[in-house]
Amino acid sequence: MPTNDYSMTILLIRIFFFCLIPLGIFVLVKAIKMLQGIFNGRIILELPFTQEEAVFSIQKEGVFALWISGKLLTRTPIGYFEPKIVQAEVGTALDLFASVLSPRINGWKTGRMEWKRFTAAQGNYRLELMISREQSVMGRLSTMVWSDLPPDVTHCTLQVRESQATYLGLVAILLIVLAAGGIIGGLVLGLLAGQLFVV
Repeated sequence: MPTNDYSMTILLIRIFFFCLIPLGIFVLVKAIKMLQGIFNGRIILELPFTQEEAVFSIQKEGVFALWISGKLLTRTPIGYFEPKIVQAEVGTALDLFASVLSPRINGWKTGRMEWKRFTAAQGNYRLELMISREQSVMGRLSTMVWSDLPPDVTHCTLQVRESQATYLGLVAILLIVLAAGGIIGGLVLGLLAGQLFVV
């Protein structure tokens, strides 16, 4: 193949791979925004664990999550408390599901983790914090065997936050991996196109 044709072909191959870099950056930004919808959803209610119940309103049907917020390196109230959400008008309890991904966000002194997820329609709801039935048995057994005490919940709160469907989080993680591969691969293959491709 003539040198000019060869150089032009390699140039086009490099342009193709270098185009993957801005495309990967675009996908990466979109994927991060998807994850933000799970991690940083708007707070609808924040209830201290020292308070038994509170009422909150949902303005639009969707997916929501319960997050535990508190000090780092302290025991969480999971296993000692059980949340219950009741539709105020009819008294129907909502189904609460354990978080599959269990995302966490940590700062210097405090952190939070997703505990439960649920879907709800527009309306008024009541969040109740109850002592878990398992805790009454496990707590006594723990005290007998380990001389342990229930977790200190004076600095823990339970947040109701807007969220997204779990599958969107999995899609976002996959897109981040693909975007990173496109950015790195586009850069490396673009630079080494002359050595890697024989035309």
